[in-house]
Amino acid sequence: MPSFHTIRLSPGFKFSLMASLSWAISIVLTRTILTTGGENAYTLAYWSTILATPFWGYMLLRNKKEVTTLKKGDLYLFIIMGLIGTIGVSIVQSLALASSNAINYAFLIRTVTVFTILFAAVLLRERMTNKKGILVTLTILGAYLLTTEGQSLKLTTGDLFILLQAILLALNTILGKIATNRMSANVSAAGRFFASFLPFTLITWYQQGLQAPHAILPVLLLTGVSIVVTTTLFQAFKHASASYVTMIMSFTPVFVSIISIPLLHETLSTMQILGGIFIIGAGVAAEKLKI
Repeated sequence: MPSFHTIRLSPGFKFSLMASLSWAISIVLTRTILTTGGENAYTLAYWSTILATPFWGYMLLRNKKEVTTLKKGDLYLFIIMGLIGTIGVSIVQSLALASSNAINYAFLIRTVTVFTILFAAVLLRERMTNKKGILVTLTILGAYLLTTEGQSLKLTTGDLFILLQAILLALNTILGKIATNRMSANVSAAGRFFASFLPFTLITWYQQGLQAPHAILPVLLLTGVSIVVTTTLFQAFKHASASYVTMIMSFTPVFVSIISIPLLHETLSTMQILGGIFIIGAGVAAEKLKI
């Protein structure tokens, strides 16, 4: 029987898990700041983006030699990623939240896993296998139980916006993988950040105008966590397939639920615990089977 010290996790699993955990922390932190700190959502997003600019600028300067060798196609790739990640996802998310209920949104947005795997098969030539299909089914079932507690969904036409957002998120995942196939993870992440900076800033100014945050320390903390999310996610793209990364990133709602218990005094039902077990089991199996 292998000892604990002989168990070796792949770099793809480590980075994907770190990205999932840090994303969960950013979600809980954002909810805490918005509910107890009195911050506006657009103001919080704007300043956490502004404060991250020096870090990503440093990343480009640190990799200046690589940046100078980027081709026109690489720049177009950044622009597309920036537009999808800001204008596309932001607008569609607003329509989705305005047209559907929270339970439908929490579950249907997890279909990003299915769309990512489908896009990866078509655009990246990643293999579709029976094992992968079974694990995806377990992941979606787990997400359903975790987010709905087994309640039946009443689908509406507004849910189409949620599915459209999931498609856009999946497409951006594929583009992130393509970027890391062509350049380093740090340059890919920094390039996407700056490509989305201008459209995101314009959207924020249009929606809310420029306002100073109520407290700078929570915003700084959120900025740091957001940087960790992006850097580890692109490192995961560098070391693993898009299908694999999106499956491990499905751990995020599990981490959110666990973190929320002591911090936000939330509870988990038996159905939610079962859903979390399905998601974690599928992720561990993906690592074991090298999906």
